[in-house]
Amino acid sequence: MKKYGNYIIIASIIGIGSILFYLAAVSWASFIWTKNSVMFYLQQPISNKEAVSAIERIQEMEEKKKEENKADIMPEFCIWGQKEEMILENKNLSRIAQADAILLCGNPELVFEDCRVPNKEDSQGCLIDEEIAWELFGSNQVVGKEILIEGNSYIVRKVIPAKNRIIAFQVSSIDNENVKRMVTEELLTEPILNRITISNSKNHSINDLYLAWTNQYNFSINILDIELLRGISGCCVLLIPITICIFFGIYLFYQYEKKEIILDKIIIIIVVLILIVLMIFLLKNWVKIPSDYLPVKWSDFSFWTELWKEKRKAIQLLLQIPKSKLDYRWTINFFQSIGFSLVAEIFLIIGGILSIPKKYLKS
Repeated sequence: MKKYGNYIIIASIIGIGSILFYLAAVSWASFIWTKNSVMFYLQQPISNKEAVSAIERIQEMEEKKKEENKADIMPEFCIWGQKEEMILENKNLSRIAQADAILLCGNPELVFEDCRVPNKEDSQGCLIDEEIAWELFGSNQVVGKEILIEGNSYIVRKVIPAKNRIIAFQVSSIDNENVKRMVTEELLTEPILNRITISNSKNHSINDLYLAWTNQYNFSINILDIELLRGISGCCVLLIPITICIFFGIYLFYQYEKKEIILDKIIIIIVVLILIVLMIFLLKNWVKIPSDYLPVKWSDFSFWTELWKEKRKAIQLLLQIPKSKLDYRWTINFFQSIGFSLVAEIFLIIGGILSIPKKYLKS
């Protein structure tokens, strides 16, 4: 009876570890949306007017590149920032809500995943999240309905599947006279925009994008290395299947020692070889080292020191910058994936050790 009790305890510990591993993997998978984009932090926030002027300047430079048949065309981007505590109103139902506004200057899909509205020319469209939709309309089926933002009329283009109490709209057309009447002068001139998100579907070097924006477009920016956080959390998640493979390998080793028939030993060896191949396949497909992490010359030992300093500063910047509501997504995912991974690793190690027969531990 005691033996079965031990099996139940071991199964429970491993089961809890497996659930935690699943939660860690889900949190890490949420980082996938950052894979094809690069985010920069503006050292000095700019106003909406300055952002529109910058966009016009960039567009002129890109047109010249096209005329000269130059290949290095700037990928899609969005300059954005957060304006806190704006008043929203549904006049028909006499309902009022307060939300933080995400002001967009560019492609909204880079800020909100799979969201192509409102486009850059849409001066009257807006996005709201589910919580605001329910508070103002009592439903999330509100596309096409009117909403007042600080007394100015906007049309809901899409409801975002989130509960962060946010609204988002374009300010990239503020030179339009109709928009000027809708947007307050304070909103036009207040330095709010402090982020640039750039599409990286063509896998440009992050340093090349950084140099383009600093040298060609005269922006003072810092790289927000979200990819570094994704890599750290991915390594933590990857520890768990590696640990499982190690304990399973130990189990097979003990079984190999116990077997006396040659055929049984051959079968165990084949299983071990399959296990090794699976581990190599796992590492090959999941672990990809960026070129920035590899020195040009392996004898250049100072490279690793500089790389450590650079990445340490990158993490400090990520932790220290003022967070918008959209930043909480990657922040929470990062800490959840690491936390769940480490706790799952502890449970699996305990379960693995308890699974090893005592006679082998004594030896």
